[in-house]
Amino acid sequence: MDQGSQTYQDQAAHHGGTTGFQQHESFRLYRAITRACPRQKAKRIHHLKNDAGEFLTPPEETAAYVQFIQDNRSGPSFDPPDLPVPGVPFNLRELEQVIATVPSTKAVVPGFAPGPLWKSQWMFIAE
Repeated sequence: MDQGSQTYQDQAAHHGGTTGFQQHESFRLYRAITRACPRQKAKRIHHLKNDAGEFLTPPEETAAYVQFIQDNRSGPSFDPPDLPVPGVPFNLRELEQVIATVPSTKAVVPGFAPGPLWKSQWMFIAE
């Protein structure tokens, strides 16, 4: 493909995307994006394995990641206070118990931290 043809295609994609955006036409915008972006092969997700070479279950995999982070990225020690935080109807122990029930493999509400992060970093999130 020569340079002039590529430039024309880029301009057409830009025009189609701009028009679709301005006119709130999601199909036109999507089509312009898919034409302009090269297709990529789906990447295989690499899961952790145990010593026997078997794949870990999601909770075991999360525990392995948490242990790795604790071993390699240790920060200052943290002792949660036993006093309730003013204005909050629960204490840190109750918060810990509720966060322990958050599923590691389920999505949480958009805009919030994923389950494994809540479980591994609850003491910092609580502050």
